[in-house]
Amino acid sequence: MDRKTFLYRASCAACLAGMGGIGTWLSSCGTGIKPFVEIDKKVRNVEIPFSAWDNNPVVVIARKGANNIAVTRKNNVYKAVALRCTHQGAGLKVKGEEFTCPLHGSKFSWEGKVLTGPAKEPLTTYDFQTGEGKIILQIREIT
Repeated sequence: MDRKTFLYRASCAACLAGMGGIGTWLSSCGTGIKPFVEIDKKVRNVEIPFSAWDNNPVVVIARKGANNIAVTRKNNVYKAVALRCTHQGAGLKVKGEEFTCPLHGSKFSWEGKVLTGPAKEPLTTYDFQTGEGKIILQIREIT
C-alpha cells in the first residue's frame, strides 16, 4: 500500500470513529426518559390521557426541531414546562421529579421553579385544558 492510500484510509477511519463519538454525545442530549409521543414543531395541540401518568410523574412530549415539553403530575396537580434551561437554553434531563441542565447544573422543580442556579428564571410554562379523561396541551413557540 502506498503512502497516499494509507493516509486516506487512516483519515477515513478517524472520521468514522469520531462520528461514533458524536453520536454518543448527541444521544446524551436527550431527556433521559422515553417520550410519550414525538410530534412535529408545527403541532399546536396534544391530547394526553390521564393514564399516561400511571407509571411516571413526568410525561415528555418530544418535538422535532423545537424544545421538548414535560407535563408533570404531583398530588393530582399538573404542570407543563419547556425542557429548556433558562440560563443558556440547553435541553434539560429528567431526573425523577426534577429537571437538570447538563451544561452548568441548574436544577428545576417539577413546577419549573429554580432549585439551584446559575439559572435565575423559572422554566417557561404551557397552558392546557382538562377534558374527559385527558389533558389537552396547548403549544406555542418560545422565543
